[in-house]
Amino acid sequence: MGKLDLLYIFNFKENLIESAIERLNYSINSVNTEDVNINICNYSKFCIKNKLNAYHKFNYVHKPSFGDFSRSKTINKGVKDLITSSYFILSDIDLIYNKSHFKVIKNIIKENKNPIRLISNNLNQRPIYKSKLAYSKQKHVKKFFRKFSKKIKPKYYSDFDTLFKNSIFFEKGFAHGNGLIHRDTFIKIGGYDEEFIGYGPEDDMFNTRISYLNKLIYYEKDDLLTLHLWHPRYNMIQFKKNMKIWEERKNHLKTLKNPKIEELYSRK
Repeated sequence: MGKLDLLYIFNFKENLIESAIERLNYSINSVNTEDVNINICNYSKFCIKNKLNAYHKFNYVHKPSFGDFSRSKTINKGVKDLITSSYFILSDIDLIYNKSHFKVIKNIIKENKNPIRLISNNLNQRPIYKSKLAYSKQKHVKKFFRKFSKKIKPKYYSDFDTLFKNSIFFEKGFAHGNGLIHRDTFIKIGGYDEEFIGYGPEDDMFNTRISYLNKLIYYEKDDLLTLHLWHPRYNMIQFKKNMKIWEERKNHLKTLKNPKIEELYSRK
């Protein structure tokens, strides 16, 4: 098996771009390019190509966007313009990978003859709080002191082991919006739903739709664990509308025993 494509999606407003570029550079540095080709789709207003690490080769496409943030549009554009391998790995810009991550994925592909969708675990890096009481085991104490204690950005590292050793992390959880995707199936169902604007259940909707055609694997072993660099939470856009779209479409799919391809196709 040759190299897989790794797709980063970049879609940030002007005031967030510099911090996002910083995290993307750390993530790129953690990638073993012997196993993957790096691809970056930028839907932001400004070109970032010259601000990325030059010693890692990457493919890049930029479509300046002046509208609201759309993760779905960025993903669909990136796959259409950049992805050529039979499988690709969708990645947020701030994930740190261990050295064997992509080799493990290749072995899992070899073990499965039919197309798969693979989702693995992730750990979120915590900010550092000045008050020690912000780490209290008592929830009400912790909540109070985190609200009023000064929040400090933790240190970033591109080396997985160093980051893990020198950071505090939230509990483990599946990274539903990342992981391995079968390219032909992605195209067959029309990619991500572009009705979703901002953050919302677009990942769950995609995984639900692709699961009708691909084996959905939730991989629990730590050899595919990723570490997520901390950043402030971004504002939610049309969240209630996103949830309504998700609920209506998911309930409709539940009524179909064997949906046709056109019934799985994304809405744009």
